Amino acid sequence: MAEIKQGAVSRIWPHFDLGVITLLFQDGVGGLECEDRENSGNFLSVGSNSRAEMVVNVSETLQRWTNDT
Repeated sequence: MAEIKQGAVSRIWPHFDLGVITLLFQDGVGGLECEDRENSGNFLSVGSNSRAEMVVNVSETLQRWTNDT
């Protein structure tokens, strides 16, 4: 945990989820980030106010299926 707080641990390489929908539940540690599509290479922290919150990540696959290009 100390290494994370000091920034000594690198992030997972940016990627696209391959599933259709991914449900993410965060804890007090955090660490989930998403890329700002308007500022490529800039990542935004996805915060959590409660353990009851859930992030729903819709994949590129679902976007293709629904013609959202």
